[in-house]
Amino acid sequence: MKWYAREIESDVAEIFPDLVPSTANGKWCIYIMTRDESFVFDRSSNHPNVFHANACSGHGFKFAPAIGQAMAEQGMGLRSSVDLGAFAFDRFGGRA
Repeated sequence: MKWYAREIESDVAEIFPDLVPSTANGKWCIYIMTRDESFVFDRSSNHPNVFHANACSGHGFKFAPAIGQAMAEQGMGLRSSVDLGAFAFDRFGGRA
């Protein structure tokens, strides 16, 4: 058994003491992450009609409606209803 399955089974046993934990199958999940573990929402400096939207490691799924709205507004040339400045590439000292 892989180490991660044992760890999950241990956590399940602690939370649900009357349940016999048994891992049936497991897969690795690979995801991307920025250095500051936050989102990236910005216009490409190389391709002005391309916008980058990275919700980082899947924890951004709950923000999908707001992210979609803000990206659509930017794509249509409208002022975004949400300030996305904190999520720009330049916070890393460069552009993409």
